[in-house]
Amino acid sequence: MQPKLAFLQYIMLYSPPMPYTAPDLTRCTILLIEDDRLNRLLLREIFIQHGFLNILEAADGQEGIEKTEGYNPDLVVLDIMMPKVSGLEYCMHIREQEKFRHLPILVQTALADSNHKAMVFSHGATDYISKPLDPSELIARAKVHLEHQYNIKQLQAYQTRLAKEFAAAQTMQQFLLPNDTELELVRTRYAINLEHHFQTCSELGGDFWGITPLSPSTFSIYCVDFAGHGLDAALNTFRLHTLMHEHLNTTGNAGDYLALLNKKLCALLPLEQFATMFYAVVDTEKDTLRYSSAGSPPPFVFYKNLAMPLESSGLPLGIVESAEYPTFEIPFNVDDALLLYSDSLVESRNPQGNAWQEKDIIAHLKNELRTKNCKQTFQDLLNHFDEQFGTNLHDDLTLALLQRH
Repeated sequence: MQPKLAFLQYIMLYSPPMPYTAPDLTRCTILLIEDDRLNRLLLREIFIQHGFLNILEAADGQEGIEKTEGYNPDLVVLDIMMPKVSGLEYCMHIREQEKFRHLPILVQTALADSNHKAMVFSHGATDYISKPLDPSELIARAKVHLEHQYNIKQLQAYQTRLAKEFAAAQTMQQFLLPNDTELELVRTRYAINLEHHFQTCSELGGDFWGITPLSPSTFSIYCVDFAGHGLDAALNTFRLHTLMHEHLNTTGNAGDYLALLNKKLCALLPLEQFATMFYAVVDTEKDTLRYSSAGSPPPFVFYKNLAMPLESSGLPLGIVESAEYPTFEIPFNVDDALLLYSDSLVESRNPQGNAWQEKDIIAHLKNELRTKNCKQTFQDLLNHFDEQFGTNLHDDLTLALLQRH
């Protein structure tokens, strides 16, 4: 529980970024590559007079390459005509390296015809400034490119941090789902076959499912789908999962349990955020399934000679605090099966714009369960969905097929 609560606290403390403010560019590193010593001194003096503190110099293209690779400057001011390695050769060499792909290179040139400019840009220059230099124009162009470079670095750092945080959140979401060890214990303890699938349509999802032992002969199984997906939906899954572990259903009454969770969620969820949920308690001694639904897609139950959707009325969780949830009871014997699913199963569209109808899913599974075991039936279901609808998944997909044996 602790890692989940820690992540929840982190997300709740999250605040939007501050408004943009122009960066301090005076500490940026500027590399001057110029073979004429007097021109280098002039360039250096111009930058120093405008407050820049870190100025590097190189007397030719080769030294420029070495200092670029050694100091990773924020801006290069480059002459074209130089011994050893020319400015154009410098550009070509530097642009071959991925880490210098966004390095701004400001070329000095005395040639202003369009062919020369095109050649300069084709070799990798970012911008050019005509000789003789105008100090005001030089500084103005330098600041534009330095600020652009700064923003690129900030964006890259943000993307890196965001990727790490999403990866951490994805890992935490996996903790909400039953692990293989837990599932194997449940399968053995209650003599059931159980297959499952969880797939998000973005980095983070709003679905989860689970199965919880309640007594030597009873266990609960549930499927949750929060509105939307992404960060908000993921946060809500942690909220509800935490509540479920704080308030375990010791009585086995499905409707009362949903009513309790709904009351707790109404105090936590922002407006217009809610969850659909199906919750059932299987009693392997009495051969019954007692269930209640909060607006979830109707699960399908499969008997030897009958298959049907279950009653699935009831308001979603988190909308009205006083909502009531009736409990229904049906037989659930050896060989009977139950399919839980999120609405992506019946709302995803194939390339022709058609969805998989409930009656067709029931007929498909009914025929499969007659001739194949639970695992084969479930895999065929997934394969069929992927072939027909998998490329157009616009919502999270959760599936769980349970069969007593």
